[in-house]
Amino acid sequence: MRTSSGTHRKTAYLGALILAGALALSGCTTTGTGLPGEPDDPVVDPAKIEIPAADGPGVTATTIGLASPGGMFDEATNQSIIEQMNKEGGLAGRSMTFSRGPKYQAAATAPISVWAQAECEAFKNEPQYLVYLDMINSLVPEQAACVNKLGVAAIALNEIQNPAAMKAAPYTFGLYAPDAVIAGVSLVRLLDDDGYFEGATNTVLFALPSDDRSVTDAMVAELDARGISAALEQPDLSSDTAALNFILKLKEQGVDHLIPAPGQSTDVVRGLLETMVDQKYRVEIGALGFPIDNSPLGSFTPVPAAAFSMVHTYDWRPTMAGIPAQQSFDLLLSNPAAQECIQVATAANVNLGTQLEGMLRLCDEIRFLRASLAASGSDSVNAQAIAVGAHKLEDFTSALTFATGTQENGSIGPIAVRKLEFSPDVSSFSFVGENLSLSTK
Repeated sequence: MRTSSGTHRKTAYLGALILAGALALSGCTTTGTGLPGEPDDPVVDPAKIEIPAADGPGVTATTIGLASPGGMFDEATNQSIIEQMNKEGGLAGRSMTFSRGPKYQAAATAPISVWAQAECEAFKNEPQYLVYLDMINSLVPEQAACVNKLGVAAIALNEIQNPAAMKAAPYTFGLYAPDAVIAGVSLVRLLDDDGYFEGATNTVLFALPSDDRSVTDAMVAELDARGISAALEQPDLSSDTAALNFILKLKEQGVDHLIPAPGQSTDVVRGLLETMVDQKYRVEIGALGFPIDNSPLGSFTPVPAAAFSMVHTYDWRPTMAGIPAQQSFDLLLSNPAAQECIQVATAANVNLGTQLEGMLRLCDEIRFLRASLAASGSDSVNAQAIAVGAHKLEDFTSALTFATGTQENGSIGPIAVRKLEFSPDVSSFSFVGENLSLSTK
């Protein structure tokens, strides 16, 4: 599969991550401090988390340390937003400090697991941060449980919540990412309601061999309940040759409908799509959170616009990359949470034209931390209090989703999506229709 020349190093080690990390952290347990225990211990039950009296790392009587090592925010913008939100009360009555976080190194050719361990060790050596913002999701299975064990809470970057990884990391929050099982069952229902399966003669559901089986099991059960026949394929996609062989196999078998299980990476799905185009093989794709790049036609090898007319997709993010800027802005203006953050940005003299999404993300995540700590019922400021409060939230509204609420798994996350359609005349996807619920019921 071809990939972007600017792709993050996570792409190069996707296979290593999936094989070594996705299921390695099967769970954690509570200790006397309420922190996760060893990876092989039972998972933490959020309802049984005890909030210690002591504040967490990076918390003093007057300050709270926040970090974003992934560099997802513009430096000048985030400092301006932090200063403005400090003027408006800060976090838990304290002023927030913000930095890129601890520095760490690993060999450029090292597996992602090594990079993740190096970063976690850096947090251990520099205990001045309570929250890790925008954790890169490709590292979550390795990173999240590790930093949580240090008492550092984390908010993961947009993608799908891996059930096993999230259970192993009780103080990591997929604020912008639906649970994979809920997303998978919802996708089957949405596609069926939309007539996607009408005329289908050979449908395949695909996931990688190391993906959490609870997701595909739930999707298969939903397909069966609806009387829809679909084969499950778990191909080896670790090389260009393997991906090509998979596509040729589907073509030879006459597969005409292909459903990627939620959570497949941008490079996996886009690479398969490119290979299909190369092989002049047309298949109807049904996806949730379809990985659109900086433009619908991609920031690397162009894919003909006609290829996108066969994609049936839904998303929960109004600022999804590839959506016309005016449509995204109009959707944001109708969201009270986004309006609140835009007011913060205006007061901070932030240029909304160039820093809109980064500003919204930072403002939104601080709003979430404020709401969680307030709902915890504790005067302590630590990862446990954030987790307890987050599971009590019922009406938190995010600036960066169509609707946020308590998911069926008890965590806060997206609870609605909207349909996307590709418009060849403007070479772009656009949202159509109203909110559609994310639910297994």
